Amino acid sequence: KAQLIDILKSKADESHHWLKQYSEQRSAEVKGFKSFWIANMVALQATPAALEEIARQPEVEEIFLDEEQVFIDYKPGVPTRDAWGLEKIGSKEVNKTYTGKGILVAVIDTGVNYNHDDLKGRVIKGKDCINNDMDPLDDNGHGSHCAGTVAGTTFGVAPEATILAIKVLSGYGSGSWQNVADGVQYAADYKGLHIASMSLG
Repeated sequence: KAQLIDILKSKADESHHWLKQYSEQRSAEVKGFKSFWIANMVALQATPAALEEIARQPEVEEIFLDEEQVFIDYKPGVPTRDAWGLEKIGSKEVNKTYTGKGILVAVIDTGVNYNHDDLKGRVIKGKDCINNDMDPLDDNGHGSHCAGTVAGTTFGVAPEATILAIKVLSGYGSGSWQNVADGVQYAADYKGLHIASMSLG
């Protein structure tokens, strides 16, 4: 994994170098340059004239407007339905041997309610890509629901796993592709991560 990430980072540095230089030289027209190695892309804000010049470069495959969009419309589940699901997959039988202990799972979503009794003490505060800080507290509910499905003590399929909380969507369930790429890249680069879970819509 580490070797692959190094290759991706090196490739991104090499292919994005000219655009980084361009944005530094034209700082009045190009702002907010950010390179992403996870998908070999960059995010930036630019004037129409600068965008036209960038678009003419042979290295550029596509330019698109990264508007904020709604990814999820969350509706809380009901306990009877959730319990039925666990029974159908034979979770209790599996948990006699495998509980998820020692496994780190990233939940890339609206954040995670790390104060919830079902998850308390087993959530690592990862990154909040919406508010640009390191406090990915869920203000929607969908991410906490997903984290509970993964590792909740009541309805989790791996009730002793640890969750790495990564917030890429707002309390309205909306965000940008830049937010999502930022969260996925953070997860991919996180040491010791075993699994990443992302169900946006």
